[in-house]
Amino acid sequence: FGRVIPALKGKEVEILAGEGVRLSSDNLQAFANRSGMPLLQKEVLRVMSIYELKKNADLSTGNIRFKGEVIIRGDVCDQIQIEAITGGIKVFGMVSYARIKADRDIDLLKSVISSQISAGGITVAYLKILSYLSNLNHQITQLLHGFSIVYDQHATSHGKLIKSLLELKFHNIPRQVAELAQYFESVAELVDNEFDIVIQELQSCFIGRGPLEIDDIKVLEELSVEMKVWEEILKNEISQPANISVNILQNSKLEASGVVVIKGKESYYSKIIAGKGLRQNRGVFRGGEIIVDEGDIVIREIGGPTGISTSASINNDGTMKLGIVHPNVTVAIGNQKFIFDKPVNNVKVYFKTGLRVFSGSSELHK
Repeated sequence: FGRVIPALKGKEVEILAGEGVRLSSDNLQAFANRSGMPLLQKEVLRVMSIYELKKNADLSTGNIRFKGEVIIRGDVCDQIQIEAITGGIKVFGMVSYARIKADRDIDLLKSVISSQISAGGITVAYLKILSYLSNLNHQITQLLHGFSIVYDQHATSHGKLIKSLLELKFHNIPRQVAELAQYFESVAELVDNEFDIVIQELQSCFIGRGPLEIDDIKVLEELSVEMKVWEEILKNEISQPANISVNILQNSKLEASGVVVIKGKESYYSKIIAGKGLRQNRGVFRGGEIIVDEGDIVIREIGGPTGISTSASINNDGTMKLGIVHPNVTVAIGNQKFIFDKPVNNVKVYFKTGLRVFSGSSELHK
């Protein structure tokens, strides 16, 4: 209509390079260091290695353990173990009497029978490393502050003063650096290889005669900035828990740090442990157990007409929406539970000063 529409101010975005990626000197371009699948999670850009098997995973192939993404075009057969380190797994065929483990998402397109599925083991390692980094960086910041106060009063080298401060007040830093280095060695295959540079820099600055070799305090200032970048990278990883998606589930155990989604119409005699919730928008969950740490449970039908024991529980915050509930189904939030003694529809369960259970507009328990 002849009016000028001003552009919105752009948002400053910092791209962080993960494994398989390097940035240009001006941080405006990203380049792949290897072939693979590009993946952008928030501001962290990666190139994930991919292992693709275009047939069944069976005795002829043996177990598969790969650092990166794993794709199985066929079935995963009896007694076979598939593990994806730092990556996810996608299986186009059936999974039977097998074990599947991944640090990221697992997508199983057909039936899962008598198997163990686990997603998100990397989260534990990231949490522990992040704890070390945060604690160390806090102490290093205090060390830098102490240095700035004392240095003007002493005509000595930077290294000698840093050594004195470590001995007098910050003696925990070398010990924690040694602990972090030892722990990182045990989980190195789970973490970006470039993090090893941070470990080496910490050791060179704080272990043995390292402090005396520091010519300029700027070395520690730059190390502190680098550690903060890695803190953000690890926080980003932890904020994206690993999910599991399955079609049909029978007599199996699933563990996910994120959400479990059951896409098919059947889930029998299985145990599910999920960090962030469970969804089964169609079909029935019968004769099993669901444990969610926090998040919602949504199921179209739970339990069976014959009263088979089935349970669903949430440890912390969350609600349940259950379309059809059969007798002998137990629901729980926190330490309070309720057992249904008759079939009901349109059930909602939540916690508000106590466990509240509704069927439609009728309250069954409070």
